Amino acid sequence: MKKKIVLLVVVMAALVPPTLGDGLPFAETIEIERFGNQYSKLLTFPVYVKEGSTIETENRTIKIDIGPEVFMEQEDGTSAFDNKELFIKVLVSIVLIDTDFKSYLNCRCDEHGGQLLWDHAGEDEVDKAGEPFLRDSPLIVEDEYFKVTLRLVDLEISPEKCGIHDPRYLNCNSDYECLFYMNSLTLELTVAYSLAQENLKSQYETGLGPETSPPPEESPTPEEYPELEKAVEHEEKAANFFSNREYQNAILEYQQARAIYDRLDNNKKVREIQTQIDLCNSYIVAENDLEKGIELFHEAEKIEGEGNIEDAREKYEEAREKFETAKNEFEKVGDQIQTTNCQNWFDECNNRIGSIDARIKAKAKMKAYLTIGAIAVLVVGAGGVAVRHRKKKDQDVTIQKERVPEPQILEDTQPKPQVLTCPLCKNEIQEDWALCPYCGVRLKEDTQIY
Repeated sequence: MKKKIVLLVVVMAALVPPTLGDGLPFAETIEIERFGNQYSKLLTFPVYVKEGSTIETENRTIKIDIGPEVFMEQEDGTSAFDNKELFIKVLVSIVLIDTDFKSYLNCRCDEHGGQLLWDHAGEDEVDKAGEPFLRDSPLIVEDEYFKVTLRLVDLEISPEKCGIHDPRYLNCNSDYECLFYMNSLTLELTVAYSLAQENLKSQYETGLGPETSPPPEESPTPEEYPELEKAVEHEEKAANFFSNREYQNAILEYQQARAIYDRLDNNKKVREIQTQIDLCNSYIVAENDLEKGIELFHEAEKIEGEGNIEDAREKYEEAREKFETAKNEFEKVGDQIQTTNCQNWFDECNNRIGSIDARIKAKAKMKAYLTIGAIAVLVVGAGGVAVRHRKKKDQDVTIQKERVPEPQILEDTQPKPQVLTCPLCKNEIQEDWALCPYCGVRLKEDTQIY
């Protein structure tokens, strides 16, 4: 019977609803009995984060995917069928906040009957390739917040084997010569807090959480007075720098004051100073954006004056974005004057952009009219040429006609013989006749020659 492997890539759902854990440690048994048994979960647990002298909680998510990616297909020469009860290449993927693990489990054929090992399984990059996965050697994946442990509970091996170099098998990728198919695989998954998280959790539960009121501030000791005087001096300098809009210098003074208050465990003053530092940073961002917006606006004016209105429009848009960002920052710090100033610049950019858009539209319309006019001129010109060509042709015909001489009747230039006629009856007579034989008139004196 001919056997071959069909590799199926398991496409995990892009949106897997997270499971909110009730608490840690979390434990679950994973049973894989055939191809298609997939364990895919998003587990969400609270973590503990230290903020100053207090500890707060935030939710963090772990993504775990475990399941076979290859099953066996059998052929007997006349028919073929899928045997999804047998599988190899079991994906194990664990994604934590700061680290992740990805590899594949295969069962190697050996003299001991079979052993689970981490395997490349035809993939380029995997973790722990070549290392055994046994009951007494669990997989541990850990970061700053969580510790995930995966243990082997049970493995049932099939007598069917996949020879890597056997031409009857296809897509059988492994680091090993021969693999056993698996009938079933049972694993145990546990999720616990890291040691650092356990310490923070203990502090949180003993009174440093946000719901617990901090202990009252203790009065400074005489030894602390010189430090307090230095802190106040730094605050005064910072305030002067702030009023002169020298925000970077103000931040440096505030930071020195905050360091002193932190050493004295004066948490209230630490929070107040940090608020002032944040205020300075907001003003730095806002004023930088306002200054850059004004610079871009004047560049746009210059470009517009040179006639390049398309480039000018782009500059006005860039300036408008800067003014909008600056306005939002000034709003956050409550500076209404500068907020209004930025809004005015923003509106002026809109006016300039609208004016340019109107000019571009008019220019496009004029271009269209000129194009239509040019076409009309061409059409009329072509017609005029045709008419002139026709007239010229008619004129040429007329000229040709005029140049052809009309037939003329040639007069006889030979001298005609003189004919004598009777002056009375006009009959032809001869010169030597004395009387007209026709009418009897005397001819000698009255005879006319014609």
